[in-house]
Amino acid sequence: MKTNKWFWGLFFICAAAAIILNALGYLANVGMWSIIFTIVLIPIFVGSLLNRVFAGIFFPLALIGILFAQPLGIQAITPWPLLVAALFLSIAFSIMFRKKRKISNLFVHSKEGEKSQDDVVSFKETIEYVDDNEVDCSVSFGACTKYIHCAALRKADLNCSFGEIKIFFDKTQLDPDGAVIDVNCSFGSIEIYVPKSWRIQNNITTMIGAAEAKNDHSDTGSGPLVTLTGRVSFGSVEIIYV
Repeated sequence: MKTNKWFWGLFFICAAAAIILNALGYLANVGMWSIIFTIVLIPIFVGSLLNRVFAGIFFPLALIGILFAQPLGIQAITPWPLLVAALFLSIAFSIMFRKKRKISNLFVHSKEGEKSQDDVVSFKETIEYVDDNEVDCSVSFGACTKYIHCAALRKADLNCSFGEIKIFFDKTQLDPDGAVIDVNCSFGSIEIYVPKSWRIQNNITTMIGAAEAKNDHSDTGSGPLVTLTGRVSFGSVEIIYV
């Protein structure tokens, strides 16, 4: 707690000093908005570094590089080369330094259509077992693993920004009319584990990101159709058949 208080105290002192120095002309080559955005990005970077959320490490660094491209003399690699490099580095480090997860006894049994208090995760990692037919998971600057055990899955909403979601549907039965899995992933990664028997239609829109199936069995599956919708920007969504 004391370390946290000292960090934030020194952080805001440095922020105030930077703004005053800029106003006095000592930072003539740096714009006021660049300083403000950098001040906002630094806590994101530090929090992600402490929690090993690699998208939250590399993308703030890339954005700071874009903001200070002229003073640093790196205009040739901004903005897209730097952002794409941040994406690839985030994916690479997430693969190489994947966290070992501890077994949790946390069971979530919320009413259908309602969010439990632990559905929104911030700067922490959780493991949950959910038995609802409608699933809602939102992660920001953290990591979450969910095991879905339900008899008639109809809808799943997955929202991930600067974090990681792993969701297992291998013990899940589908609604006879099918199901929709809607994803919104930015600066993060989502892994969706599904049975080999599922038929999946991928309608996810990507922008500087990827949404693809690993060991694809969609052509050989049977039963109700699962439709993937949503958007991926500066992130990745992977469907894995198990």
